[in-house]
Amino acid sequence: MFFDTYELIGQIDAEQAIREVIKKSDNQVIWVIAGRNDLTKSIWRNPVAQDALTSILEKTDEDPDIVALAIKSLSKLNALENLQLIHFLDLNKSPDRFVREAAANSINYKVEKLYNLNNISSLKKVVLEVGLPVIQAMRNDFMRDARDAATNTGASIFDAMNSLNLPDIEENVKVKEELAKINNKLELALFFRGKRGFNEAKLPSETEPETLIEYLQTSNDIYYKVGVIRKLGNLQAQKAINPLTDLLRNTNEEPDIRASAAESLGKIGTLVTNNEQATDTNNEQAIDTLIDTLIDALKYNEQKSWNDQFVRLEAAIALGKLIPPRAINKLYKAIREDKFSNVREAEKKALANYLMDSEIENWNEHQNNAFNYLVKTVTNPEKEKKDLFPNLVDIQDKLINDWSNQGQKNEFHGQSISQLIDALKQTENPDECVAIAKEISNLKDPSALQSILDKLEELKEGDWIARTAVVEVLGQLKISIEQLEKAQVIKILIERWRNDPISDVRDAVQKVIGNIYVEANGYEPAEDALKRYLNDKYILENLKAKIESSKTT
Repeated sequence: MFFDTYELIGQIDAEQAIREVIKKSDNQVIWVIAGRNDLTKSIWRNPVAQDALTSILEKTDEDPDIVALAIKSLSKLNALENLQLIHFLDLNKSPDRFVREAAANSINYKVEKLYNLNNISSLKKVVLEVGLPVIQAMRNDFMRDARDAATNTGASIFDAMNSLNLPDIEENVKVKEELAKINNKLELALFFRGKRGFNEAKLPSETEPETLIEYLQTSNDIYYKVGVIRKLGNLQAQKAINPLTDLLRNTNEEPDIRASAAESLGKIGTLVTNNEQATDTNNEQAIDTLIDTLIDALKYNEQKSWNDQFVRLEAAIALGKLIPPRAINKLYKAIREDKFSNVREAEKKALANYLMDSEIENWNEHQNNAFNYLVKTVTNPEKEKKDLFPNLVDIQDKLINDWSNQGQKNEFHGQSISQLIDALKQTENPDECVAIAKEISNLKDPSALQSILDKLEELKEGDWIARTAVVEVLGQLKISIEQLEKAQVIKILIERWRNDPISDVRDAVQKVIGNIYVEANGYEPAEDALKRYLNDKYILENLKAKIESSKTT
């Protein structure tokens, strides 16, 4: 059987059909396929290689790096099913961030290829199968790189759908509705991630709050309802406080609706709390309920279906506008519990807002608490001081000074290394753990190495500030190469670098491995880790230069 038009057969639908026929010919037919491309490079010409790569994905104990590479290789050859990619994209089924990132990139590759081929039927199938899982990853994968990869994929799906008018040209009513639903959810997820603006053309022209509130109760279009909520917020409609608070409180409501409600409540609440001319006599009680609902929306619980980063993000931003004293402790608690860096940053900024309009010497008890909580939670004060307090040099200087001096007068100061090790083993208090870690860092005694590694394992799912402090100790201990090898320090740190949900911890791990690399005079496992996981390769070059410089001095 001879084909000399491989350009046509090479299209995915046709090629898959031909492959099925070839399989069923049971070696009774000689197939000759000619074309301008080098067909020997196709995985279809090498079924042994395809089987080997596919078998990697079926193993539960395979090295995640190998799994990620297999996904990348198979996706280029159109040898992965959508359901396989969804599995590897799922945070609950695929714990390694590089695997999830590879899955997201593979879906992106598939979407762009189908779009370029104008293969509408196959693209539609992909959208229907992977659209919602991609949105879920965009919203709630707590690893930024994986979340960014999913967002890029979501943007490709959204752009392809709208360029080809997929929802509009679909004739099947149910499929049309599903495509429209995915399209709206994608657009909103991209909006909340700051990748697309809100389509103002979809906002209602109505400006009467009562009519807009009525729309909320009658419309089933999620995008339109978000538009109505945003308009009520822009109008600062006081009559919308109660219905918007009800929407935010309802954890069964669409997260986009709840996030938009939190944003608009922040705008309306600001007007009411700052404006003595506000006229609604029930506003005081409504604002109290509003604040309690915003505080409740900060809760992080990834086991719950209502857990959504955009809801928590907008709740934090709204509280930063309203600055109610009773939210300070809750914001601090949320910073220590939330796995999403953008949410934590918004919560820190909310605390900083309590301090903006007062001189340091005039701070009250609530403001001092807010500042002290910031001192405990900043990890890069030189950078964060400008983000938190732009142009407020006196507060910036106080942040640096207090951060540098924290823990100097704690109950563990002056204790011996054996006392500190015992205290570290026994404590379950995160703040005590931080204080002990700082004292061990000052002593630099390597006899604490195993206890530090044990505590790091204990804190794997615990307090991230304590975990960061424990990681940082490893960069200060005078550890011999023999100790590094025996305790497998780099291997343990790599696991934290790969998959710790907190970016501050991962940044600390990168710095510690760099310190070990330099102090151990170019320790090879550390160099291998830096080569593999550094985004900025110049960092490694600088570390090498530091080693060379130390040899000549």
